[in-house]
Amino acid sequence: MTQRRIIQISDIHLTAYPNQDLYGVDTANSLERAITDIQNLEPAADLIIVTGDITEDGSETSYLRFAKLMEALNCPVYVLSGNHDLPANMASVFATSPIIKYQQHIELNGWHLLLLDSQVPGEEFGQLDNNQLLLLEQGLENAGQAPVLVALHHTPGKVCPSSGCQLHQPEDLLHMLSEAPNVQAVIAGHTHNDSDQSVNGIRVLTCPSTFAYAHHAQIEDNVDHEDFWASHQLDINRQGYRIIDINGAEITATRIAWF
Repeated sequence: MTQRRIIQISDIHLTAYPNQDLYGVDTANSLERAITDIQNLEPAADLIIVTGDITEDGSETSYLRFAKLMEALNCPVYVLSGNHDLPANMASVFATSPIIKYQQHIELNGWHLLLLDSQVPGEEFGQLDNNQLLLLEQGLENAGQAPVLVALHHTPGKVCPSSGCQLHQPEDLLHMLSEAPNVQAVIAGHTHNDSDQSVNGIRVLTCPSTFAYAHHAQIEDNVDHEDFWASHQLDINRQGYRIIDINGAEITATRIAWF
């Protein structure tokens, strides 16, 4: 095994048409700036994982726009769905993309990357159904003793007490991962911010958004945590993505790139 570089981008919220903005942000422009930044990385990225909320409305038009913008990159792009996404439209559009792959198992230089779908249709919160847990179990079995990285949209970590920010019923996931000592980390999006936590002995990383950073009220704050705008603040001047460097069976370094 030699060193490889994985890039995680998340929560792009791309609009369907040019000249549309989201809370004052042109999300196509912010994605293009992220792409330019990634293109200038040394060493270069080996692959990119997009951990959900690719577009704002889940339309085929918006996914076509995303696919066109991502063609500027010279490495494969793997995607999973977030609460804003429509998986059927993703599958339809990305089936013909030369660069974007919509699949749940990737092998990279001896590593197994397992992409899970935590979307609950119509809800902001996430949950892994029995089918996804079975896919995870099979992926872990197939990996054997090889190092594993798990990706999903909703974090099993404790970033925000608001129910919409959480992965509901994470116990089965965490138990399965704790029984697999070769799992090196879990990466997630959804929260629009960066964190690096240990949850049940498992490293859990979240990634900032390429659209806008989010500050989350904590349990001790005297706010209504179920009122999104009372418990969250968006910083539209702060965007980023995560760089993950692996070598052998370890994550040797990870950092947030702000652009």
